[in-house]
Amino acid sequence: MNRRKALKNLGLSLGTITLSPAVLSLLHSCKSDLDWNPVFFSSDHVNIVAELSDLIIPSGDNIPGSKELNLVKFIDLYIHNVSNKKDQDLLKKSTNAFLRNCLTKSTKNNFEKLDRNDLESSLKYFFKTKADDHSNWRQAYNKNKD
Repeated sequence: MNRRKALKNLGLSLGTITLSPAVLSLLHSCKSDLDWNPVFFSSDHVNIVAELSDLIIPSGDNIPGSKELNLVKFIDLYIHNVSNKKDQDLLKKSTNAFLRNCLTKSTKNNFEKLDRNDLESSLKYFFKTKADDHSNWRQAYNKNKD
């Protein structure tokens, strides 16, 4: 066996061994507990992100959904621990833009008053529209990106 290839494989396997406990600890910490405080999302946004993730990953007859798996906690910890500052800022701006869009469409004045239907209609607007309509949300995304 080539020494260079052996060293490469050894490095990859050590990286996998090192990475695995970190990811497992994130997953392990996602068990449901009532005294959890988010580290990335604001406490106002956590419930909304939980609803959005449940709309995207709903539960089925034999498959748990996002809420049952408590994915919002995993998402919060993952973004806080893995994403760089620039990506975190972009996600915060994008989340706020999405929520402002939800408020505008629903004519409600508070994030806490948004319900599942309000969130679903905005998800449809941003992700299920015709290709021609995508320029609107691309402009909103690019505005937040800079």
